[in-house]
Amino acid sequence: MPAHAVVSMPPAYRKVARAEFQVPAGYRAVSAWYQSSVRACGLFLEGTMPLQQHGGPRFTTLDFVSPWGLSRLTLVFRPLSSTETAILYVAQTLDLPPRPQASYLNGPFTRVQVTLKSSGAVPTMNYTRRFTITWPATIARLVAAINKPAQIFVPLGGGGAVISSQSAVLSFVREDGGVRKVSVGGTQDLLTVRHTRPLDDTDGTVLKLVVRITHHRCPNAGRC
Repeated sequence: MPAHAVVSMPPAYRKVARAEFQVPAGYRAVSAWYQSSVRACGLFLEGTMPLQQHGGPRFTTLDFVSPWGLSRLTLVFRPLSSTETAILYVAQTLDLPPRPQASYLNGPFTRVQVTLKSSGAVPTMNYTRRFTITWPATIARLVAAINKPAQIFVPLGGGGAVISSQSAVLSFVREDGGVRKVSVGGTQDLLTVRHTRPLDDTDGTVLKLVVRITHHRCPNAGRC
């Protein structure tokens, strides 16, 4: 089987399993069955390679990935005859450690000092907003959102040109005067509590909440 047909994942925390099978069916029927069955298991078809030959036996591939990119399945099909197909499975998953306990916020907090920065190619995208939150319900929403992510950040590659970015620093002030600093956003969906390991702010959920609060509190620079 052609090794170069397999898409690799980052080596940190990676677990890999391989298996080879011979199926009594033509590769087109086999490929169609797997496309339907693997999707039913919750993986999405990310890419296909048409039947081709590079100095060796003919082969074709299907690449599947889980919704958050932590698991990947590559299937390599090699037609042996019109009624026989060899299949190579390469299953990969990232077995990530749990979120550090020190990254959770523990209140009660009396106020939150917010600094939101935006930068981009257009002048209107460049601004900084600073304000303080004292409303308990809003503070509770922020704490719940920050404590929800469970996955540490692992770069999975991809991405393209960044034309704009937003980031925020939130300082949660406790009743005893202690401060817990949280940073979120940037060119990647990172969430960092104090000096603990960065977390994955999936789909920018925490940052979007901060932006909504900021736009409500600061509709323009003159009123913030």
